[in-house]
Amino acid sequence: MESLAQKEPTSTSDKGSKEGPSSLGEVLKARRTKKRWEIEDVARKLRIKPIYLEALEQGHYYAFPARSYGIGFLRSYSKLLDLNSDEMISLFNQETNDVKEQPLDMLVVEKHFTLPSVKLLLILLFLVAGIYSVWCGVAMHYYSNGLEQFEIFSLSQESMPVQTEEQVEAVTPSVQEVKVEQEEKKEEVSGKLETSPVAFVATNTVWVGLKNLTTGKMIVSKKFQKDEVFTPETPLEELAVSTGRPKALDLYIKGEKVKTFGRETSLPLAGFTEASTEKTTEKE
Repeated sequence: MESLAQKEPTSTSDKGSKEGPSSLGEVLKARRTKKRWEIEDVARKLRIKPIYLEALEQGHYYAFPARSYGIGFLRSYSKLLDLNSDEMISLFNQETNDVKEQPLDMLVVEKHFTLPSVKLLLILLFLVAGIYSVWCGVAMHYYSNGLEQFEIFSLSQESMPVQTEEQVEAVTPSVQEVKVEQEEKKEEVSGKLETSPVAFVATNTVWVGLKNLTTGKMIVSKKFQKDEVFTPETPLEELAVSTGRPKALDLYIKGEKVKTFGRETSLPLAGFTEASTEKTTEKE
């Protein structure tokens, strides 16, 4: 490997020569140009970012994160260019002695703090006052409405008559009255069953659908309440029944229960005749 004195006149003795390079950056750039390499070519060979190679050639040493980075990059760059790396590092040290504190000065960002103008302060003050006044108006509106509603509620409570224990007992049905009502309801159901040739009786709340198989139309599609009775006018053999729950609907023919339906879907009723009995139903 040739020495710096043999390859380029870059020593301190011939810095002032007008013919040769006078700085580290010029030496590196001249040698790279002689080899006809671009910065990107060198960056690919050394795997160093182009910005750091340009910093070495342009003397922007403050671009390196630390001084050791610059020396390491310079050593690799010098060897690639067939230059004496020790002489290049010595020249680097000479040039950076006077500028090593420069990066700190260049990175300082001056911040100027100025007070807002009087016009801006007045605008902000009016905005705050407007928002506060609106908030106060809304709060007073809801507060006054709340008081009025409270007064109305209080007056209604005062005007309500106080019921005595005797009055409460008179309103509440007794157990005997409930039993009597249930008996009356059973008698009403029994009366309908005796007078109707065919009847459906709900023993619990259940959805029931009755379809006319001849016309294809639904005769009934509703929720039956407990003890509700339905007597169809359509002959039984033309009907099909659907139920929403099992053991909640009974079929009566001339007052006799002949069928307790399960959960059915369009079950034809043609097989149930006046001769059907409870015993045949249990066998099924």
